[in-house]
Amino acid sequence: MRSRRAHTLIELCVTMSVGSALMVTTVGLLHQSLSLASTARGRAEAQRTVDRLANDFRHDVHLTASVTSLDAEQIELTRDDGSVVRYRVDQQQLRRAESSGEAIVRRESYSFDQAITIRFETIDDPRRVAIVLEPAALSHGPRRTPAHRITAVVGRRLALQQGELSR
Repeated sequence: MRSRRAHTLIELCVTMSVGSALMVTTVGLLHQSLSLASTARGRAEAQRTVDRLANDFRHDVHLTASVTSLDAEQIELTRDDGSVVRYRVDQQQLRRAESSGEAIVRRESYSFDQAITIRFETIDDPRRVAIVLEPAALSHGPRRTPAHRITAVVGRRLALQQGELSR
């Protein structure tokens, strides 16, 4: 009997079909994993922005002697030393400006990628102030980001400092 030296055409076609199917599956999974990684990065960045806003807002409110709510989109915090911190909504951003007298000492901007509604509230007790971040209502699809409520007690740190000094 003669020994075979080559593969048949059918064997080559089957091998190429199986290889092609594996490559298409691999490319699809790679694309999906890259898409999920991009979404996760976007959500992590949005969460870092909310965390930074919460930290700055609470710090400012805790050092505040009085709060002037100009409207649902703007609030002014006056500190004990006379400096003023203003928060205002500007499209998809929340802007913070800290001023001492007429000079602006520090500016900060908190940007949000998706459509979001930002408003200020006083809660039950006028000594509490909140920023509410809500995703805009979508006509279809699931809600992407949960609503956030950042609440702080006006003058909390001032009261603690005065309590420590009076001891």
